[in-house]
Amino acid sequence: MDLQLNPSDLKDYAMALGWTLVEEAIQDGLFVLNGPNRRQLAFVSDGTNPKFEYQVPEIVDKLAHIYQKSELALLQEIREKDDDTLKIRFFDNNKKVDSLSFEAAINAIEGAKQLLQAAANTTIEPKNFFKGRTKTEVAEFINHTKFRHTEEGSFVLKISTPLNYPHRDIPSQLGLFGEVENNLKADTSVPFERKIYSTANYAIAKLVQQIDLGKEEEFAVEQVQSERPLISYNLLDAISGIFDQRRELPIELKFGWSLVSIKKISPPETPSKITIPFEYKRKIENFKRYYDPVLMSSTDTFIGMIDSLQGEDTNDGREGNVILKLLVDGESVSVKVYLNKEFHHTAINAYAKPNTYIKIHGRLSIDGRSKKLEDIELFEPAS
Repeated sequence: MDLQLNPSDLKDYAMALGWTLVEEAIQDGLFVLNGPNRRQLAFVSDGTNPKFEYQVPEIVDKLAHIYQKSELALLQEIREKDDDTLKIRFFDNNKKVDSLSFEAAINAIEGAKQLLQAAANTTIEPKNFFKGRTKTEVAEFINHTKFRHTEEGSFVLKISTPLNYPHRDIPSQLGLFGEVENNLKADTSVPFERKIYSTANYAIAKLVQQIDLGKEEEFAVEQVQSERPLISYNLLDAISGIFDQRRELPIELKFGWSLVSIKKISPPETPSKITIPFEYKRKIENFKRYYDPVLMSSTDTFIGMIDSLQGEDTNDGREGNVILKLLVDGESVSVKVYLNKEFHHTAINAYAKPNTYIKIHGRLSIDGRSKKLEDIELFEPAS
């Protein structure tokens, strides 16, 4: 078993569990901690000391025995002690789920990323719909987020993000959402990462609660009309996209809070485990429809390049779908467009010449991750 740890990892983990550091021992090159029932841990404070390599397995075994955990579970806790986490579990009450299809796994990963992005954007500035370029703070948060080991008996996608101390001064409108406000109060001492996980936790729990009560329609109207909504279209689209469509499995979201942070920040009071039955997917899709009026369905002239050609041959030419890379709000996005024979011929010629830009006039519709152009009136090489 890989036990790559350093002395500070063990010290901080034990202290997070309530062990007391004997400060006098530090000058002797030792970390000595007193724990429950007069137990004690002692190991060298220098990770390059050859003794530490032999002490680590003993310390891990001792802690695993005290807290009645497997060594693997204990090691995961130590490595994640500074992180807030989110587990997305696919399960079946009647049988073991030990795999997902490749497509379902990709959808789950993309959905998890979109979920956290939506929560991060809502933390900074609540809106019904987020479009365009990703905010720098959100991009940095996503870059710091990691995958973790999964568990046996069900398929678990686990992600974690280390809390940033001292926290960065990022504008936040969190503190607008009832129970979340009671825990965080837009406090500048609360790391941005904790605010994001708390926002996601509270928003999803609130959504599922309203569906449980059969009040999702009233809640949807309330959110769409709110100046600072808790639920964004992006969040709904993310949750819907996580479900395994083929096997129709329920999902369980479980938020976890950094052990090291507990002494500094109280964990949110919102239930951290949320189970979403597969049949709620349809209700979430219905919820999304209330946001349609605010989605970007803009008619404009766009500039882009041909990414790939599809379509079918006919007796007098070729027509069908083409994938474009368009510049929208400063961001390159993939867009599907159905072209008639004339425009498809133009697309073929442009595709044959590298770095050829196309000018296209039409209506761009954004439906979550799906983007398409319709009502095409102009499709020609950009001069």
